[in-house]
Amino acid sequence: DPWVSFGPDGTAWAMSLSTTGPDNAMLVSRSADGGRSWGNAVALIAETTPYFNDKNAITADPLDARFAYAVWDRLADQGGGPAYFARTVNAGASWEAARSIFDPGANAQTIGNLVVVLANGALVNIATRIDGIQSGPRSASVVALRSADRGATWSAPVTVSSHLAIGARDPETGTAIRDGAIIASAAAGPGGSLHV
Repeated sequence: DPWVSFGPDGTAWAMSLSTTGPDNAMLVSRSADGGRSWGNAVALIAETTPYFNDKNAITADPLDARFAYAVWDRLADQGGGPAYFARTVNAGASWEAARSIFDPGANAQTIGNLVVVLANGALVNIATRIDGIQSGPRSASVVALRSADRGATWSAPVTVSSHLAIGARDPETGTAIRDGAIIASAAAGPGGSLHV
């Protein structure tokens, strides 16, 4: 799950889900020369069974080059998948410890977390919330959490809408195929608007 974001000073940030057998990690690296060379990867979290960290995204703050924000979901074998978050406040010299910013419970998970920076500097984390993962019926919605202090604290989630994607199917066999329909996308607009 590679993800790249550029800061206002041209710094490139790259994030990946990296795995070896049951071991998995969220790794971040930065480039100060437009991607021609990269620093050593930093593990924001490194774990093994019963946890799997998945569907990461990194966002460089377009208003302040000191800040970059990483988000992903942390799945547990027994169920549950909270939204996890880590940030740097010093242009990557160090990263704060990874932590949960929203836990929908043991029978639910988040996926496709994405931090968007609004024009006023507020952060919004958009995610798909899936309920009923251990026992049906399943339902899904797109949720948003807000931070007015660059990720130090987060609001409770609000529902943006029901998740209405129906997915894609093989046109010859009708078999469902893996696609990106479960992953929401978002962008900041003028005047503090947010488009999801």
